[in-house]
Amino acid sequence: MIASFRRTFLPTPEEQIQDLEMILKLHTEQIGHCSTCKNHISSDMPGIVTDYGSCNVDSPVFAAKVCGLRENTCPLYIEESVEPIKREIGRIKQRCEPEGEP
Repeated sequence: MIASFRRTFLPTPEEQIQDLEMILKLHTEQIGHCSTCKNHISSDMPGIVTDYGSCNVDSPVFAAKVCGLRENTCPLYIEESVEPIKREIGRIKQRCEPEGEP
């Protein structure tokens, strides 16, 4: 329990990199789904409420996609950029490099 508390509030650089790499992996697995689209507005409801968010451009297939009734990619899909996450991983790695090593 103590380790998970520490990791949640004060993760090591290695743990931060692990977490960010897991986010990248999950994003890659979800490409084409609403959760990785720039037009998706995430829900701010508590976890006990089933709320899939909404589509900023009112996609005609949004409801069917988030409920798993359609598998095709929405014609309005625009992939959310993961560049900020990749830059953060690079920044953490650079910060953790010992002096004198490339």
